[in-house]
Amino acid sequence: MTNHLKKYAFAYSSLVIVAIWISTPFILIKFVSTDFMKLGQVGDLFGTLNALFSGITIAGLIITIIKQQEEIETSRKEFKEQKELLQRHHDEQKDQARKLFDEQKEQIQTNFNEEKERLQKQIIIQKLERFDNTFFKMIDLHNKIIDNLERKRNEFEAFCNSKYNLIWHVNDIKELEEEFQKRIRPSADIVFGHYVQNLIEILRMICKKRTEEGRSKYLNILFAQFTQYERQFLFYYFNIYPPEKFELFKYKLFDAVRGEFSHNPNHLNLFA
Repeated sequence: MTNHLKKYAFAYSSLVIVAIWISTPFILIKFVSTDFMKLGQVGDLFGTLNALFSGITIAGLIITIIKQQEEIETSRKEFKEQKELLQRHHDEQKDQARKLFDEQKEQIQTNFNEEKERLQKQIIIQKLERFDNTFFKMIDLHNKIIDNLERKRNEFEAFCNSKYNLIWHVNDIKELEEEFQKRIRPSADIVFGHYVQNLIEILRMICKKRTEEGRSKYLNILFAQFTQYERQFLFYYFNIYPPEKFELFKYKLFDAVRGEFSHNPNHLNLFA
């Protein structure tokens, strides 16, 4: 049976029943009898048929309702299945979107961290380059100041021989400080004032380095500029009249002049 006949089977059956019901009186008159008394008895039978047909109609309605309920239930199941399928598809897309978002977020964070690290390294390198550039310019200025002295670097030897010999016999630290302030410092400030001030600025720069290794590195470069008499001049100047607390500088200076101090080795012990 085709889908069309299945779909309209009850309608066709109803039409057939109605046709039979309508044609029944004519068939009875033609083939049974024209006597209306007899036909009345037949009519009673026909009434029974009416009741039968009514029952069949009601049964058909019940069947129709049941089929409609079955179709509704089938449609509900199909809708539920489609809804579940759509929900699963939505959840899969949502999971894929979240996974893609997490991957992109992680990649962006990785790129950001790499770029941040690169910039930090670049900033450190630029700072080091700026520091080195400034430091070596000040070292160059340091040497130019010495070259502008009357006897250049020999000025330190002449000063030590003419001035420091006035205090080499002193063995008391208080007396040494008084003699230095009265007889040496005024001349030292006049001759080496610019030199000392530039040296102080260099030492301040070096003290800004965060690590002792960094400070030692640049102090070694600075100490490579000093002559023996320059170190002796600075030893007294920075121990008796310290402009600032450059402890690492004084320690290295003390260590540098240890083997060069022949005039009065006791002075080393006074400032140790």
